[in-house]
Amino acid sequence: KAVALTEMPILIKDLRAPTEEDFMTAARADGLILKLLKNPSIKIVNECLKQTGEALQFVESPTTEQIKLAFLNDPFSYKHLKAPTDANKEFAVRQDGLVIQLIENPSEPLQLLAVKNKPSALAMIKHPTRKAQVLAIREDGLSIEHVKDPDEDLQLLAIDSSEQGLAYRYIDTPTPAV
Repeated sequence: KAVALTEMPILIKDLRAPTEEDFMTAARADGLILKLLKNPSIKIVNECLKQTGEALQFVESPTTEQIKLAFLNDPFSYKHLKAPTDANKEFAVRQDGLVIQLIENPSEPLQLLAVKNKPSALAMIKHPTRKAQVLAIREDGLSIEHVKDPDEDLQLLAIDSSEQGLAYRYIDTPTPAV
């Protein structure tokens, strides 16, 4: 039975009286099996979240610990939170700066965290602050590509921060000093 559940976890729904161990075997094989389970134990829910952050969508009221388990596995599971807290946002962005694209009107501290984590996250921020632009470019000069009409200071920073001045090719209208 355990081998069958490992290979085909969906078989859990066909068992007459599945045990906690049967549920655990199925959860270890496929965390999305959570969708089929009625009133799973916290232990089973947590195992499903360890397998895939996408299982978060099937958790009615996730605890802080369950949200962290999901984000550690897949930070983009953030999208399944109905009412994310500031702490949820920060934890997800710490795991992957690109999660910033899922956050509406991110605060400046969140923008800074995102671009520090991954400078290319600047491209995912609709209205980046000046500080976020500067930090992204300082971390990776090629991030200038994601700044619309960069001023001379940003252009010079990009040239200085990129290997062999490669950022120059991303500056559409360089200023005379560049």
